[in-house]
Amino acid sequence: MLMEMKTCCASRLSGVSSLPRGTFCITRTQLTFPVKLFFCQATLAFSSGNGSFNSTVVPPILLAAEKEEAKSVLSLFLKKQGLSKVVVAKTIAKSDVFINHLVSRIHSVHKSRYLVGRELTTFEIRDTLVPYIESLLLEHGNNLVNVVESFPSTPVKEKPATPLSQHHSTPNSKKLKRVSNAPAKEKPALSVSRSLSAPLDSKKPKVVSSGHGKEKPAMSVSQSGSVLDSKKLKTISQMIEDGAVGDLPPQFLYLLELGMDLEQIKVIIRRYPAFAYCSLEGKIKPLVEFLLDLGVTKSNIPKILIQRPSLTSVSLTKNLIPTMMFLEDLGVDKDQWAKVIYRFPGLLVHSRQKFQAIVDFLYESGLSSESIGKILTRWPKIVDYSVEENLQPTVEYFRTLGVDVAMLLRKSPLTLGHSIEGNLKPVTEFFLSKGYSVDEVRIMISRYAALYTCSLTENLKPKWEFFLTMGYSKSELVKFPQYFSYSLEQRIRPRDVLVKESGVTMLPAQMLSLSDCDFDKVLKMKVLKMANKA
Repeated sequence: MLMEMKTCCASRLSGVSSLPRGTFCITRTQLTFPVKLFFCQATLAFSSGNGSFNSTVVPPILLAAEKEEAKSVLSLFLKKQGLSKVVVAKTIAKSDVFINHLVSRIHSVHKSRYLVGRELTTFEIRDTLVPYIESLLLEHGNNLVNVVESFPSTPVKEKPATPLSQHHSTPNSKKLKRVSNAPAKEKPALSVSRSLSAPLDSKKPKVVSSGHGKEKPAMSVSQSGSVLDSKKLKTISQMIEDGAVGDLPPQFLYLLELGMDLEQIKVIIRRYPAFAYCSLEGKIKPLVEFLLDLGVTKSNIPKILIQRPSLTSVSLTKNLIPTMMFLEDLGVDKDQWAKVIYRFPGLLVHSRQKFQAIVDFLYESGLSSESIGKILTRWPKIVDYSVEENLQPTVEYFRTLGVDVAMLLRKSPLTLGHSIEGNLKPVTEFFLSKGYSVDEVRIMISRYAALYTCSLTENLKPKWEFFLTMGYSKSELVKFPQYFSYSLEQRIRPRDVLVKESGVTMLPAQMLSLSDCDFDKVLKMKVLKMANKA
């Protein structure tokens, strides 16, 4: 989209040669030269180290495109938190200043790209903004919408979280309270949101004393934060490249102790730059110890931190533990937290509105409280999907096939995570093309709910081709669709060979569902019975 808008801009420029010329001063090089006054200045506060500013000019069409990309990223993020389309639309309409702030952050993070005239891709913009907005969510919680709408003003903080002692007690609450009652060691980490919280039209910098009777311009938070972030991250990255492990900050040495390699540490830096400012003793170690206390194995800690490094900035007592107790009240198995967090660490940073939206959807789909708790435990990633854009359309699609949606959700909730156009419809069309009716497809789903989670190219097609060589009627797959759940090379093909070599007959359900020991016994009995008849 950015390229198309840039082309449009170029075509318009060709028709404005009659515009008067003017002068544009670039303070970085102190050169003055004539340019066409068609460009809109987007001033990027890049500090040169002495308190001065460097300016870069961004074509207005490109700037408008970046704003639209920023709106799109913010809109999708808010929807994933469980907000309705109407609420998101209203928030976006009130977020012009915040959108400008996001664009300013893009320019700050990728200033070297702009200096050489290279624009960003949609994916690069998304990867720049999403971690930053996530950090704001962690810092402000349910107050994020107010932050967006009132930016740069600081909205009224939410009321403190209810003390854990007032929460509904559960059998697992002792484990949670043991951490919450520990002496507070958490220190405020340098927040990403603070590093770029100054308004885009920052006023003249304040003057501070240097201590020697001289006064000099004070560097704004946005300038100093941006420069420090950039320099520190570059230094850490260079240390990793050079293999200077002993010189790494303690946070990263601790990651090495946990079993991470340097490449994995690079991933954490790229996904969550603020990790470099997290307190090892106040944030990172307490989080790791808490996870170990829940039953997470040390070998699984690296994967959790890589998937969601922003967890290291979340308060245990104010955020994580209350969220976990809230989820336990919704039915999450308190004895399965180690598995739940390993499956989807991001579960712990979603808002309560998002959880409630998912639970309401599951209730409306015909599930009981017990079933909802099991789904949240088995497939916690369900909270990462939008009810309006993902889950509801998928449910409606299966209803058109006559499928019992409540049954499907109980037996295979993972099915709802698949794309309708990219996964579900192709599977339906595959079976219809093989001569099965819609009703037969419905029966197959009712007997094997995970059928639509099977890969069409790597599972269904090759196993179908082999099924045709086995000599069975295709109705056998309606009776036993679990055929597609077995390994073609390790079970289906070897057992089919043994059955054919023995000269006996055995239906797919019996041939595949028996254990190796029972299969051998049944096969020998059939061979003996056939010999006696002869």
